[in-house]
Amino acid sequence: MKRFDWMLVLALAASAVPARGAAFPTPDMACAEKEMQLFFHYFKPDLAPGLKEYELTCSGQKSVVRMPPWLPVALPKMSEHKVWKEGDGTELSEAQLWQAPASVLYEFLKLAQKDSGEDSLYDRETDYNNLLFNYRTALDHIRRSKLEDSLDYRGAAVLAALGRVQEPLDNLMDSLPAGDTEAYQREAEAAARDARAAFALLFAPSQAASAAEYKPKPRLLPGYRGFSLPLPAHQLAFIKRGQWVDVLVTFEALLKGDVKEKVTATILQNVLVVDVLRPDRMDGRGALLLLVNPNEAQYAALSVLQGDVRVTARAEGDREMHPMEMASLRKLFK
Repeated sequence: MKRFDWMLVLALAASAVPARGAAFPTPDMACAEKEMQLFFHYFKPDLAPGLKEYELTCSGQKSVVRMPPWLPVALPKMSEHKVWKEGDGTELSEAQLWQAPASVLYEFLKLAQKDSGEDSLYDRETDYNNLLFNYRTALDHIRRSKLEDSLDYRGAAVLAALGRVQEPLDNLMDSLPAGDTEAYQREAEAAARDARAAFALLFAPSQAASAAEYKPKPRLLPGYRGFSLPLPAHQLAFIKRGQWVDVLVTFEALLKGDVKEKVTATILQNVLVVDVLRPDRMDGRGALLLLVNPNEAQYAALSVLQGDVRVTARAEGDREMHPMEMASLRKLFK
């Protein structure tokens, strides 16, 4: 099969919607699992020769998937280019950051194709929660490393496509507590189609435009805590669910010479708003439900008791962390 014909088949497969009552798992899911495995291996410096031209059978049709010609040229620099440092000091390359979401989707597709009887869905919630957390983390690392021009200028399009996979993953999570098998299967199939669309972009022209990016539902994830921050109504006026905020506290500090002075410190940066509880009246008090790690939760609780807490909304897409010194009027006017 010629490459053009294979791309056409892939595009049709990515857009096709399975008929109601179709067998589960669908052929799309098996194809997507294999393509995510190829996606992962394409970014290994020691790619096995047999994967450069791989015979793939999807929906009963065989095609030869050839590694994108731009990738062997770009891969050496991508493997050497360190763009992310983990908390333990481990440095990850540009190539490794692109491997991460493909690896998570591969694990998701393997799990989703197992027997998903109604009695077993609830038991899978922890597994899917961990996968969703790892997937969001992987995409966040790519965004914060500013890899939009990566993949020979396909980075923005591929990242947006991978981001859209989060919508069916979010919806799938909602189906688990109720044991809604029909919704579970529908969303698993949709995630597979979106994953295949992301894989296809590796073969598309480098100027391929990215569509609007899906914004995931704010939800509590493993390792994080939901913190309720009480605030007056006027501070909640411009805060929306899913927004990122910084938290500031103004308190009386004891400075050198036992001098007391009011200061303001930014104690938390880049915190996700999971929900907004608005009061009925503008002179009332509401609350923000924030997604924080356990250490941040302690500082947030201490701030509520010790001083006047305020929040500032971040611009969309601004996820940078900045060193901040405490502000005081003495510093301003000296």
